[in-house]
Amino acid sequence: MPTFADGIKPFPLVRSKYLLFAILAFMLVYVVVHDESFLVHPKDPVWQHYEPFKWWLLPHGIAGACALLLGPMQFSDRLRHRFRRLHRVAGRIYVAGVFVAAPLGF
Repeated sequence: MPTFADGIKPFPLVRSKYLLFAILAFMLVYVVVHDESFLVHPKDPVWQHYEPFKWWLLPHGIAGACALLLGPMQFSDRLRHRFRRLHRVAGRIYVAGVFVAAPLGF
């Protein structure tokens, strides 16, 4: 009968990557609520500053969000082996997002 001393490791209750994602989600919500709340208030006076270039921000934000969301998927071995076509398409969208978001951020 195998025991833990024989090399079988117990399954952790909280995997470290899920803990990391939870911390990152908490940080995102905190920053949006405390620092970026003007994004959901169209009458906020900060929008006067963004008025001249607001239409440049839209493609920058969408392309940047795609790059930020799809970037970590490229490091998943499980995704790469099981869904090769999805991995390739996500990689192409990621690269396109980077090439669109970076110049528009300038």
